[in-house]
Amino acid sequence: MVDVIAGNRFASGSEVDVGSVGQSPYSVDLATLASGTVISVWQDTQGIYASRYTSSGAAIGPEVLIAAGGRQSTVVGLADGSYAVAWLEDVPSPSGYNGSKAFVRVFDADGVALSQPTLMSSISYGSQSNLMLVALENGGFVGGWCVSASASAVRTFDGGGTPLNEDAFTSSSMASSAAAVSLADGRVLVATSTIFSPASIELRAYDPTTGVVEQQAIGQRTPAPGAYFSYPSLTRLASGEIVVSWLEILQSSAIVRGEVLTATGGPTNRSFAVSGTSSILPTVAALDDGGFVLTYSGSSQSGATVYGQVFDDAAAKVGDAFTFNAPGDVDVRNATVASIGAGDFVVSWEYRTGGNLFDASLRFYYDSTEGTNAGETLTGSPAIDILLGLGGDDTLNGLGGDDFLNGGAGADVLNGGEGSDTAIFDDSDAAVSIDLSTGKTSGGTAAGDTLNSIENVVGSAFADRLVGDSGSNRLEGGAGDDVLIGLGGDDTLDGGAGNDVLIGRGGGDTLDGGAGTDTADYSASATGVVVVLQGTQREGGDAQGDVLIDIENLRGSAFNDVLVGTNGVNVLEGLAGDDILNGGVNADTLNGGEGSDEANYAGSANAVRVNLATGQAAGGDAQGDTLISIENLRGSNGGDTLTGDARANRLLGLAGDDVLTGGAGDDLLVGGEGSDVAVFGVASGAASLRFADDGALIVTSAEGTDTLREIETLRFTDRSIAIAAFGAINTTYQRYGGRAATDGELSYWGGQIASGATVGDVRGAILADPLSARAIEGSYRELFGRAPSDAEVATWRKMFGGEADLVTLRSVILSDAAGIAYTNAAIDRLYSDYGGRAAASGEIDFWRGQLASGTTLADVREVLIGDALGANMINETYLDLFGRAAGTDEIAVWQGILRDGAEPSALRNAILSDPAGRAHTAGMIADIYTDLGGRASTAAETEVWIGLIRGGANYDTLRSAVLDDGVLGRHVSETIDTYYRDYFGRAADAGEVDAWRGIFRNGAGTDTLLETLFTHPDASAGGVVRAGGTAAADTFRLGSSEHLLIEGFDPAADLLDLRGSALANVDPLLGAREVTSLDGRIDVLLGGGDVLLTGIQLSQLSAGDFLV
Repeated sequence: MVDVIAGNRFASGSEVDVGSVGQSPYSVDLATLASGTVISVWQDTQGIYASRYTSSGAAIGPEVLIAAGGRQSTVVGLADGSYAVAWLEDVPSPSGYNGSKAFVRVFDADGVALSQPTLMSSISYGSQSNLMLVALENGGFVGGWCVSASASAVRTFDGGGTPLNEDAFTSSSMASSAAAVSLADGRVLVATSTIFSPASIELRAYDPTTGVVEQQAIGQRTPAPGAYFSYPSLTRLASGEIVVSWLEILQSSAIVRGEVLTATGGPTNRSFAVSGTSSILPTVAALDDGGFVLTYSGSSQSGATVYGQVFDDAAAKVGDAFTFNAPGDVDVRNATVASIGAGDFVVSWEYRTGGNLFDASLRFYYDSTEGTNAGETLTGSPAIDILLGLGGDDTLNGLGGDDFLNGGAGADVLNGGEGSDTAIFDDSDAAVSIDLSTGKTSGGTAAGDTLNSIENVVGSAFADRLVGDSGSNRLEGGAGDDVLIGLGGDDTLDGGAGNDVLIGRGGGDTLDGGAGTDTADYSASATGVVVVLQGTQREGGDAQGDVLIDIENLRGSAFNDVLVGTNGVNVLEGLAGDDILNGGVNADTLNGGEGSDEANYAGSANAVRVNLATGQAAGGDAQGDTLISIENLRGSNGGDTLTGDARANRLLGLAGDDVLTGGAGDDLLVGGEGSDVAVFGVASGAASLRFADDGALIVTSAEGTDTLREIETLRFTDRSIAIAAFGAINTTYQRYGGRAATDGELSYWGGQIASGATVGDVRGAILADPLSARAIEGSYRELFGRAPSDAEVATWRKMFGGEADLVTLRSVILSDAAGIAYTNAAIDRLYSDYGGRAAASGEIDFWRGQLASGTTLADVREVLIGDALGANMINETYLDLFGRAAGTDEIAVWQGILRDGAEPSALRNAILSDPAGRAHTAGMIADIYTDLGGRASTAAETEVWIGLIRGGANYDTLRSAVLDDGVLGRHVSETIDTYYRDYFGRAADAGEVDAWRGIFRNGAGTDTLLETLFTHPDASAGGVVRAGGTAAADTFRLGSSEHLLIEGFDPAADLLDLRGSALANVDPLLGAREVTSLDGRIDVLLGGGDVLLTGIQLSQLSAGDFLV
């Protein structure tokens, strides 16, 4: 908002908060650095901090901790761009007198400490107060203070905060407050308010170089009888003259007085006064145009206003006094002011927010240019400008700086120029709509306007719609129910008064609702968000990095959101997606929208009672809540009563003795800790029960199929049954019948136990039933591979009547040599079929122990399929038969098929039924025939082997068949001998031939034989020349009748010269191929065996690597 001061050229920008959300800043002081950065120092309960701002009021980085503790801080900008901060702390004195001591510390412009905290005074005496700091042109500074029961004192420090002399007293009697300013001649003028009658203002000069205070006072200002002077303030004007102001306190009122002094502190007879019933704490700051500004507070106890007054260099008032605190601020006090260059200034004030909590704000004032009601062109400067067009079709050119442009009525053109510029519509007589991303403007004084290079917008007092762009924008709605949309960038959205909707979109945005009931809207987020109003958690999608202030309501995205309210009244809207909504205390509205949404009361201090069917919510945080489109409930840690509706509900009780009623629909009831009850609207006989594999109890009735976890009691219309009984029934069936109890068995025996039966009765019935015999037979067949005899069945059934059960039976079988042998083989087959390899002995031992404890071979199969071994088996089958790796989704599909009972042959059949798989496999068959047998396979041979591979054969099976064939096998032996003659210069002996035939059976090809012989040390006998690359660029040459082995060839630098060899004048890469060594290294073979490049892949080579 732009506030024009009546009668002068200044207008203000928006109010800027001091500190971060949750802090309680007060006792603010201001300074401007050489760079133009504004520093505010302040304190709260945690310590003293410094905040930094641009001259347009934008915060720079986080606040800087000056001191952990302390109070009454003051700050000054130093000549080199750093700043010094002084403050008071309560510390013990060596003499035993405890009082306030002054400390000082120096920081660079970025807030990095350049010194340690240093005591300002060189003498341990009295309690210090009323600190002052004055910058010197040489980069140092003067620090000063008042001493209880003594005078004011000063001391000189260098730019690093090191004291250069001893304390020097600057008043002739006891001082209550003091101020200081540097004079043009290098001295420092100190103004002290003395205590004893007359309570006057005393002026003395101090030489910071010698550390000496002039004994003769420059002047003294003495009040009339019955009054006293206090709170002096000093500033040096652009002319070098000095302004001193002070407070004259009368019996029932106070007057701010002051005068202009010469450059050396002498009188000029130019004075001023600002009267008020209780004006206090005046501060003055010089302006670049030669004048100055005065600020003062409206009351010493509970003032409601802080004031400012601009003066020219003759001490004449310029325009009216102005107020700068926000309307409604309570207990306003401690106004301060600092010049920020270009004739502009910044003010600060503090106000009470409740109890002993305070807040503080800044407001920046800039030179403004005001037009007329006719159309005109107003052009600013390279600094910050405020241009006010008023009526007519105006053109406002901001140029450089962060400008404020208000075209007023008419179709205006607002050209912001460089900087972060603001278009102002706060005087519009109707709502405005501004979209910086499209340039569209409409409504009120925005109608017909054209906005160029505008980053920020201030709306009207009506219901505005303000939209940013892809950069960082500041959008201020003002009064009215506004909609503010930031779009990209790190935006600041300030709703102001009214019920506003703030939509930050991308970037880390600050959403400040202001007065009214305001909503942070994330409905446009591309992913789900987590937003906690009573805290700082903002995660996911458009919420990432957001800061929310004075926001009451939340609107989520179309995805899965977590929205948490405050201790106030909130409206939380989840929209689409499966959302979790937690309103906290008070009567909140939780609207889940589409999806399966949860009302969460986990943080409630007391138990809640929520009924989704009736909409009633009471107790704890649920008291008074309105639930809309909520399917799921999460209770508190108390004894909650949670009731669902006709939909599928999820009711989570957490700790406490909860009562959960799912009602109609397929519900999930989780009791959590405590003794929890699940309630059903049917009789026990009308419900069937079974245990799922994961231990959950499944209850099926006319109401639906419900899943129960951590529930202790089932309450039917006719009776209640402890779930522990169902667990015991199910366990008994597993121990003696080899399976879980059926729904009917659980229901029947649950009723019987409720009527007095025991678990022993359940066991007796199972043993009398053929079920136990079938269970014994199943264990024998699984672990022994045979059926038991009738005598064995009878013996075990008798033993089951004692302490034995099926685990005992399985342990006995697996202690028998025959059982061990059979089971070991069964485990190994499963590993081969579903894991793609044989089982290790440790794996066999592990699973045999698991089988003895009740695990089945089907369980082992299930684990292998879902394990990395099963995935690898599927992938290896794809590689063998398809020639490519299996995709993640393909592996998952086949794992599912195999879990459903398919054999591994189904995978092979499916691939070989695919044309691509069949073609690749046929090619592999032909290649093996050619490599080992010396000819391609016939069509009939290919078909035979495809059929065999369908049945479980593999390429190693094929290799062995070729090697064992009388004709084909003779070819590979001849190939071995030929390679030995070529590379070793001799025939292969019988042992070498047999060894290589064995290697070929296990997957290697004849290229591996060639590579092994080529790189062997004995290969030199066959004419192989070995060459190694160096770090330099090498050129290798192939002779006319030799084999060349190159180790360390670098394609980026080296050359292979083939001129004059058998490979001259041909493409060396034509027919080149990769070969694999026995240890898996990839090499490249050129010219059918003439050149071998080790440790390189064919894809790394190009024609440029060769001279032909």
